[in-house]
Amino acid sequence: MEEGEKIMNKDETFDSMLEHAKQEDWPFVDARMEEFAKLMKNVTWAMRTGLRDKDQNVRDLAATILDRSDCPILQKNCQSLEFQMQGDGYHIVRFRLAIALWKRNYRPKTVEAMMRNAMSDPDVGEAAKACFMI
Repeated sequence: MEEGEKIMNKDETFDSMLEHAKQEDWPFVDARMEEFAKLMKNVTWAMRTGLRDKDQNVRDLAATILDRSDCPILQKNCQSLEFQMQGDGYHIVRFRLAIALWKRNYRPKTVEAMMRNAMSDPDVGEAAKACFMI
């Protein structure tokens, strides 16, 4: 059993988190995200599958996993995430990807500009400001 799995009840599996995200039950998702984002299998899903989903809530879940995770991301994957950040149609996904990249010291001008925009967002503004220690 991976670290973090033990705190999730059998009813709080990956599929459960995914369904709650699709239903925009963010209090449920947020309450479990810290431990959920520690699991490398969830980070891998976020990068390989979640960010490509047509459902913006699924992409939001994927970007949130990357935002909250401390797992390292390879440089080439950071470049892919930057590209995704620039093109995603949902501002929350763009902001969360910027935070994820910033936390990993990947800071081209596009990411910095997105971070500055994120600081005024009611949902992610505090997380973005924390990256700048404001």
